[in-house]
Amino acid sequence: MSVIRASALTTYGVSADGLHVRLHVRDHAGAPATMELPTTALNELMMTLPRMLRRALQNQFNDPTLRLVHDLAEYRVERVAGDDRLILTLRTPDKFEVSFAISDEELSALAAAIDTDASRGLSQLM
Repeated sequence: MSVIRASALTTYGVSADGLHVRLHVRDHAGAPATMELPTTALNELMMTLPRMLRRALQNQFNDPTLRLVHDLAEYRVERVAGDDRLILTLRTPDKFEVSFAISDEELSALAAAIDTDASRGLSQLM
């Protein structure tokens, strides 16, 4: 197995047919290198990266409670035609965006949880 010890992610590319993505990096000596993945692997990568980062932070600082937290810049709630679920999209100031399919009941429960937690926080401040 060959190992590329990357020092930085430089850019990325998407093939014209959309079937592959390329992650362009600089190796430890500063030379360019590329890893090519099928786009079908992107979902696996998206699900794995947050766990990898959380574990790396916890190991670096010997603290099992650490996790990466993003500031929220904006959100959107959209109704999808022909579906009884909504799309909840969260976006950070640096344009990282993730969308979730959520039912009306789940959204109401989320709003109630936020309202309850916000009220609890305010009462603790007083």
